Amino acid sequence: QKIRHAQRANSGLPGKFYFMRWASTAKMAFPRWCCALVLLQSSFAAPGTVCKYKSMKGHAYMSSSVWKQAKTHEEAKKMCDEDEECGGYHLHGHIDAYYLFQHIHEIVNEKEGSEFVKDFIVYKKRMMTCSNPEEEHDEDFDALPEAVEATDTAPNSEEL
Repeated sequence: QKIRHAQRANSGLPGKFYFMRWASTAKMAFPRWCCALVLLQSSFAAPGTVCKYKSMKGHAYMSSSVWKQAKTHEEAKKMCDEDEECGGYHLHGHIDAYYLFQHIHEIVNEKEGSEFVKDFIVYKKRMMTCSNPEEEHDEDFDALPEAVEATDTAPNSEEL
């Protein structure tokens, strides 16, 4: 209670306005993010989506639990490509298995994760490279259909 009063006093704004302003900002921001995610989802979350990855030897994702697991590199890549929640995967350094991780998980290197992670390989998804080759692409804006010959003068008009 005392901290809230101190924050309001330091903000230079009346108490009601301070809290209402934040709440209205939060109400506006949430729909914007939802709309953006829905639009992005169609570009990289469909079956057949293919993404590029950055590989990093001596790095590993850090998590207290397993989200998804795959037996082969091809299977792990396909699973991660087609799931918008997947941020990447790593090859376990001591077990022949691939583990998938969400975007929220942190990547640690050998300095942060000790010598235990030196044999791990992280494959971090590069979100901007995701595309679906099965989808038909729209024509370029510059590609115009063959133009019908246009004339500057109307038929049967006199030229000056």
